[in-house]
Amino acid sequence: MWLYVPRMKTASLLTSFGEGKTQATRNLLPRKLDPSDTFNEVAAATLASTRFQYVLRVGEMRGYSALLSALVERWRPETHTFHLPVGEVTVTLEDVSYILGLPINGEPVTGRTDSSHQFLVENCIACFGREPGPQDHVLEKVNIAWVRQCRDIEPCDTQESLERYVRAHIFCVLGTIMFPDKSTTSLNSKFLPLLRDFHRISAYSWGAASLAHLYRSLCRASRYNCKEMDDPLILLFVWAWERMPLLAPIPRDQLGDDGIPLARRWSHWRRHTRYTSWRPTAHFRRGLDDMGVDDVSCNHSADKKLTGQGQLQEGCVHPSGQNLCTLPSLSSYVPNDDHHRMPTPISQHRSHRTIEYMPHLAL
Repeated sequence: MWLYVPRMKTASLLTSFGEGKTQATRNLLPRKLDPSDTFNEVAAATLASTRFQYVLRVGEMRGYSALLSALVERWRPETHTFHLPVGEVTVTLEDVSYILGLPINGEPVTGRTDSSHQFLVENCIACFGREPGPQDHVLEKVNIAWVRQCRDIEPCDTQESLERYVRAHIFCVLGTIMFPDKSTTSLNSKFLPLLRDFHRISAYSWGAASLAHLYRSLCRASRYNCKEMDDPLILLFVWAWERMPLLAPIPRDQLGDDGIPLARRWSHWRRHTRYTSWRPTAHFRRGLDDMGVDDVSCNHSADKKLTGQGQLQEGCVHPSGQNLCTLPSLSSYVPNDDHHRMPTPISQHRSHRTIEYMPHLAL
C-alpha cells in the first residue's frame, strides 16, 4: 500500500544557520517545468466534472536553481517548515488551492504498489483503451509522451472517448505538475487505478497529496548529496514569490490578475530572463537573512474569493466548490509554551516576532 504523507528526516543542511558558520553553495538543478501543452475544448465539460479544470490553466514556467537552493537550505525536515530569522513559514493546503486550483477536500490519494507488467498493461487499457509498447514504459513507469499520443488521437465523439481523453490529460498533469520525477517524462503506473473509475476522480484530495509530495521532496533535497529535486516546483516557486515578494523576479503589481490558479499569472514574464542569469544563491540567502515580518505576506493577492466563472467576487466559495471560510487560516501563529505547536494568533503576541504557517494535511 502507498499513501502520500510527508516523511520525517533528522538531517538538514540548515544546521549551521544562526551560528555564524558558512556553507558551500549547492546548485540543485530543477528540471523543466512544462505542463501539458494542448487541450481539446470539446472535453472541457467532462474535465470540469473531475475538478482538474483550473490546474489546466497553469502555463509554462522556468526553474531557478539559485532560489531553489536557498529555500532548501532553510528547510527543516523535523517540522516541515522553512526557518527564517523572523520565524517559520511553510506551504499550506490553502496555498495549493489558490496556486494550482486543486481540490483539497476528499479521500486520501492511496493505493497499492504493483510493479508487474500485467498490472501496467491492464490499467493502461482500462484508462486509455490502448496497450503500451515496449518503448512506452520502463518497468512500472509509463512514458508521458505515449500518453499524450493516446490523448491526441481520441476523436472525442462519444462519452467513452471523452473520458479516455480526460484521463490521459489528467495523467499528464500528474506527471508534469503534481508528482513529477526528475525528468518529467514518465509517471508511476500506481496512479492509474485511481483514474479507472472516472466518476470517482473528483472524490480524491489531489491537492493534499501534491503538498505531501512537496514536503517529502524537500526533505530528500535537504540531504547534502542531493543534486536534483522531483517535487512540484511550480507550487514551490509561486508560493515563494507570492508569500515573500522580495524573492520575486518582478513586483506582483506589474502582473495581470488571472484569477485561480495564481500560478498562471507568473507564466507571462519570460522577458525577465536576467533573473536566472546573474542572481546567485548568495543573493537569495541575503534576502532571506534580511527579511522582516512585514516582508512576508499573510494573504494571497487573490484573497477575494472566486465564483465558478473565475471572476473576483465577494464571498467564500472557491471555484472547486470548497468553502474557503472553513479552511485553516493563514494568519500568523506562534508556538505555545509547551512546544506542541498549537496555534496562537500572533496579533496577540507581536513581541514574539515569530510567524508560522502550519500545515493541515488531511491524509
